[in-house]
Amino acid sequence: MERDDARSYEYLLDHFSEEKIKERFVFLLKTAKRFLENLGIEQYVVINENIVEEIVVDYFADIKRLKDFHEIEKTESCKVGAYTAYWIYKRKPLHLKENVDRELLKELPYLIDVNDWFASTVMVAVVFDTRERLFKDAEALRMWNEFNRRLTYLLTYRIVTPQSLELIMLAWMTDPPFKRIIEES
Repeated sequence: MERDDARSYEYLLDHFSEEKIKERFVFLLKTAKRFLENLGIEQYVVINENIVEEIVVDYFADIKRLKDFHEIEKTESCKVGAYTAYWIYKRKPLHLKENVDRELLKELPYLIDVNDWFASTVMVAVVFDTRERLFKDAEALRMWNEFNRRLTYLLTYRIVTPQSLELIMLAWMTDPPFKRIIEES
């Protein structure tokens, strides 16, 4: 993850280890690949690793500012998910390989908003272990799916801030849909 542009983010290495920054980069790449495979759209979408690198740098720069301003050592997992998703929303690391026809878009409508779907997926992946669902019944699962659809709508058509995404994530904690991963950075 070498940077050859004029901006210097060496100060991030003083606060966060190079290993931690690389881990976040690898986490996002693996999550993106798994996301594309799970949807069966990897043949239509490419991951721009340079943009993923920018997302990681922007995320750590924001977290560094937050830690300095609020004088905190550990970042809550909801902030981690919110700021990561925000930079995915802003930078858009997933790109269609080529133009797709209308019939394919009818079959795979999330191709148009693939980055917004990915951002919402990352919000969940940072905080929850999705292998263990905690839905009480089919109605709870239906409501979760509807919520996710509306979250993606928000990311696609509305003004979003990291703070608004953090509030959404905090709301999830009232009745978590999945087993929670405890990881603070």
